[in-house]
Amino acid sequence: MESGERKPDTKSTKELVLSNGSNNHYSQHTHHHKANSHCGQRVFSVEAAAARPSPESIALQYIVPCLKYYGICVKDSFLGAELGSKVLQEVETLNQSGKFRDGQLVSQRTIPSRSIRGDQIAWVEGREPGCESIGTLMAQVDEAVMYSAMNGRLGNRVINGRTKAMVACYPGSGTGYVRHVDNPNGDGRCITCIYYLNKNWDVKEHGGLLQIFPEGRKEVANIEPLFDRLLIFWSDRRNPHEVKPAYATRYAITVWYFDAKERAEAKEKYRLGFLSWFRNGLLATGIGVISFVQSDVGREAAYGFFILGGVCVSFGGATYVANLLALRRTMLLSLPAALLHGLVVTCAALFWLCAVSLYIGLEVEIVHEKEEEKEEREDDEDWRGQCQDCQQREEGKTKEQEEQGGSKGK
Repeated sequence: MESGERKPDTKSTKELVLSNGSNNHYSQHTHHHKANSHCGQRVFSVEAAAARPSPESIALQYIVPCLKYYGICVKDSFLGAELGSKVLQEVETLNQSGKFRDGQLVSQRTIPSRSIRGDQIAWVEGREPGCESIGTLMAQVDEAVMYSAMNGRLGNRVINGRTKAMVACYPGSGTGYVRHVDNPNGDGRCITCIYYLNKNWDVKEHGGLLQIFPEGRKEVANIEPLFDRLLIFWSDRRNPHEVKPAYATRYAITVWYFDAKERAEAKEKYRLGFLSWFRNGLLATGIGVISFVQSDVGREAAYGFFILGGVCVSFGGATYVANLLALRRTMLLSLPAALLHGLVVTCAALFWLCAVSLYIGLEVEIVHEKEEEKEEREDDEDWRGQCQDCQQREEGKTKEQEEQGGSKGK
């Protein structure tokens, strides 16, 4: 714990408790804290005040201390029953209108998504018709997170944006989401916020428990997806988590907030990754060109280098485009922007292909012309009658004429 930092105040709270008992898990309690009720336990969540606190007070009293001390924060009664019910109604309307699609994986593209995550999702900005209450929710979360990050309260992170809202629905057929990390590779996401919309939820009957496995701790955080509950935690490898199978329709809205520096580095990493592959392709091509003009044996080896160069350029371009499409939403890239990047990469690859093909074609044509000329001379009786020295002098004159003709052309 940092110097001067203290545990979050937990008096008169509706709390989430870090348990050191034999089960080694975080347990949830919904009664008010009493002095002798949690002996040997460390409480880390938030107060259920009669009047809903402002986003600034939520940030200062709960989010900042909880994230610093535990890496996880839970705030119940975040919007209040009335506004929370309106958000739920809008989400149910989205589901009924067929706007949801199967959730996709950012990484692990070779594994079928349905075997890892069973949710259906829809991306929402909050400005769409019929999503006004979702927009209000996002505005409230934005304020709380921005107040939390002000003046270095969350370390050296600079929050400069977020994703759209990912509205998720587990259809209740025993689907879940296996243990994973939201941001394992530094894609820029630093804070995960999840708002739950499930009234009268009972994990014993309905399942759908979210389990977080904080790095460096033996305990497990068991988070019930209760109505009007906001969950906030670090998005990186500090908080692997999973969703247990849900046996009733389970709704949640998730947004990820970006750290400006990490997000810029992530974009640069993907760009440099393509440039590195493209550079290797050009290097292999250059070696192939040198080999091609050396000898017949070198010409055969050159084709291998040309193929290697093509593999480097093609793989680098394909990987870059695939990453752009996979991370388009999390990196806040519009579809036209992603397609434009892909078009630039494709044009670069095609330019390389055309240049190599043109070069090989010209060289093959030149070689064929020389061979034909040699065959004609060998058929010429006067040429065959000359001595070897005369033939060499004649070839030298021919080369000089070719060089002079080339210099005049320049």
